[in-house]
Amino acid sequence: MNRQTAVPPLRHPRIEGGGGSHKRRWHCVSCHDGTGEAKLDLRGTRDNNAVPTSYKTVVNMKLVDHFNTQYGQRQTKAEPKTFGALQSRLIQVLEGGHNKVALDRDEMLAIKTWIAMNCPLWGDYRPPAERLAELQTQANLNKEKVQ
Repeated sequence: MNRQTAVPPLRHPRIEGGGGSHKRRWHCVSCHDGTGEAKLDLRGTRDNNAVPTSYKTVVNMKLVDHFNTQYGQRQTKAEPKTFGALQSRLIQVLEGGHNKVALDRDEMLAIKTWIAMNCPLWGDYRPPAERLAELQTQANLNKEKVQ
């Protein structure tokens, strides 16, 4: 992966957003669109800061176990095996055979790797304004293609 490649949340295992298993990502979103009993929203819609709904859902509902690394947050030393994929509800649910959904080895590894990387929202350190401008340009180009 190069520096210019963004890694949005849950793009690995291609649940929503980028390429990969189109069938798998729509399967997840067909049940988890924010309207069901669990209120999980794994859609790729973005807020005003371009943060995907899927990312906010898995982080805010604590489906993944990660460190809050916002500026000014003090972290304490964590003991091995007390955080990350081993403690993430998302992994426990998926490994437990969630509604007969079976991820293949590579898909599960992609999710675990994303969690091990501390659930990065972006794959680079560009300023938010630059990223928003790029996303807006892409959206405009997509609109032009449709018209």
